[in-house]
Amino acid sequence: SERWLRFDDGGQKNLIFLAEKERDTTQGKAARLQIAWMFYWELGLRRVGTDPQGSMQMLEKSGDLYRDLLIGVTRFFRDREAFDVLEHQVIPNLVEEAKTGEEIRCWVAGCATGEEVYSIAMLLHEALEQANQPVSVKIFATDVHPDSLEFASRGVYPEASVEDVSAIRKQRYFHKRRDGYHIVQAIRQMVVFATHNVLTDA
Repeated sequence: SERWLRFDDGGQKNLIFLAEKERDTTQGKAARLQIAWMFYWELGLRRVGTDPQGSMQMLEKSGDLYRDLLIGVTRFFRDREAFDVLEHQVIPNLVEEAKTGEEIRCWVAGCATGEEVYSIAMLLHEALEQANQPVSVKIFATDVHPDSLEFASRGVYPEASVEDVSAIRKQRYFHKRRDGYHIVQAIRQMVVFATHNVLTDA
């Protein structure tokens, strides 16, 4: 909001201190987001409607602030209500309507670090197995940020990311290793990651 843009020198210094020294706390994260939006405003990104490509290039030059704007903290099955609808209403209909030999195709735009798209892949894998349907699945997962896509493609996640994954799914769809939880190959093969900007790419 406009209130965020009105800081004296002391206020700016306090924000920077919180953002850098307490970056892992709630206050620190809020400070970084606030600074990011101030930066967003100063760059004139209100012109995104007339010059989206130029706007994205300016953001890309901002490093950490760019990541603060475009990458949110997420985890598997984070929005439980939404995933319940997918699991019990949307996906069963897709599987029921699919014919033998066909391919179910999905697109997840703004996939960030991949937790959401892999969660959807798990639900599809379970539904097809339960229905005994010999149907293949291809999920196209896109994002504007290359680092996010690289992270998602590796498919290795920390403990915090899998907090909402049931014990059965965790055992079935992940390999726990020293560096984190690795997505199993059967799920990884269902997903194709690619760079895509919904503002500029047709």
